[in-house]
Amino acid sequence: MAEESSEANQPQLKKTAISSDLLSNLPDDLICHILSFLPTRDAYRTSLLSKRWRFLCTKVPDLSFTLLSYTSSHSLRELLIHSVNTVLLQRTQSIRKFTFSCFHSCEPYHVSAWISKGLGIVVLKLSGNIQPKFPSSVRLPSLKIFHLELMRYIISNSDGHSVSNFLSDCRNLEELRIDGYLNFPVVISLQFLKKLKLKLRRFRNLHELRIDAPLLEFLHMNDDDFANNYNIVNLSNVDRANLKIYKCLDFDSLFKLFKGIFNVKSLSLSSSTIRFLSECNLECLSLPEFPEFHNLVDFRVEIS
Repeated sequence: MAEESSEANQPQLKKTAISSDLLSNLPDDLICHILSFLPTRDAYRTSLLSKRWRFLCTKVPDLSFTLLSYTSSHSLRELLIHSVNTVLLQRTQSIRKFTFSCFHSCEPYHVSAWISKGLGIVVLKLSGNIQPKFPSSVRLPSLKIFHLELMRYIISNSDGHSVSNFLSDCRNLEELRIDGYLNFPVVISLQFLKKLKLKLRRFRNLHELRIDAPLLEFLHMNDDDFANNYNIVNLSNVDRANLKIYKCLDFDSLFKLFKGIFNVKSLSLSSSTIRFLSECNLECLSLPEFPEFHNLVDFRVEIS
């Protein structure tokens, strides 16, 4: 009786095992969407599962490559760069999001080649010990989010296309983040920009920074040296602002910034910014009256 019962259950067990593989029954687009949440290295490991999965990874819309350990060897960096090149060569679909983070130095021509492959890209995030070179022949009209976070290298236009020119070719950009050393003039003139986050440092020369963003809603500015070479216009639409000014070389420019964001509903100031404002003598500087923030409902001060 026991043997008959065991044999009777075998078809049922087999049926349960087959039906439990629900993931393989999903359409390719949905599987690729699920794989896009994994690091690209892990997504490519699924190509070993079956013949069907072998080429699914080439259709994953989001690519992410990371090497964030200082202790990683030079060979691992070379392996990472080789992996990026290989993955891009195997692409059969357009890229929606490209993220590259590496603590080890990365040659500018590598980044230039990668950007050239992302004509339909929507999100581009570059960070680490890299100095990107922006190809002058590339236009990214679909780009909505761009993050450039550099650790050691200077953002410079001494070689190739400048950041300003690259940004001007990304006319539909809605979110921009720049974190690095500013060693040349930067113009951010973007009609559809809604979110701007700047964390800037400089060596010796203070170069011009121009911001023209009529639809900007959120402004975060973290600057070592706020000076009179700032040309900031069209900020009346800013709803939230976070200002961290560590060294102010020109109070007039700082007051112009406050005047430009007079419509904010939420304002956060660092302790150093408050100190500069308290030390400022309006009469000596011949500045106009400090603007009133009639729409302000949330005001925060960093205490340190």
